[in-house]
Amino acid sequence: MSTNELHVVFGTGPVGQAVMRELVAKDKPVRLVNRRGPVVDQATLHRLLKKVRDVGMPLVSVNRGKPGQADVSDSK
Repeated sequence: MSTNELHVVFGTGPVGQAVMRELVAKDKPVRLVNRRGPVVDQATLHRLLKKVRDVGMPLVSVNRGKPGQADVSDSK
């Protein structure tokens, strides 16, 4: 293993966690990243997707939330 190796998994849902478990089982360093928040229009969505693509990360999934759906991390 290279000392500079780091696997970044975008998404903390079931797929992201399964990928993380596989990497950890192989003794690989891994970091889970979750980007959550409103995307108000298609232009904003495309800018976000471009940022992911520009850093060379494969995009596994994009999930559409329901209007008014609460973000657990925002609850007090």
